[in-house]
Amino acid sequence: MNQWLNSGTEKQRIHRLVSLGVERGAAELGVSERDIKWQPIRSEPQREFALLFLPCNGLAEAFLYLSEKNEAGWHVADHFGFNCHYDDSVSFENGSASKL
Repeated sequence: MNQWLNSGTEKQRIHRLVSLGVERGAAELGVSERDIKWQPIRSEPQREFALLFLPCNGLAEAFLYLSEKNEAGWHVADHFGFNCHYDDSVSFENGSASKL
């Protein structure tokens, strides 16, 4: 999924993010660099979840999206924004200490 989100033209990458449920404005600014991160997370049997992280990249916010897979494919189930206003140093680590 990381390769799919970070490959192709800027227009293709924006379309992919929007198709997952990311707001167009965040998607347009979020693809300025190729460091969008996708991290599957452990969940209940029969359900699949992943975290999608869009770093600051000139945005006033970084975004962390919870994505869920259903019959129709992956879609954003929830999201949270982090303020990047002061130093653009927002990052994310999962419980296994893999930095995103």
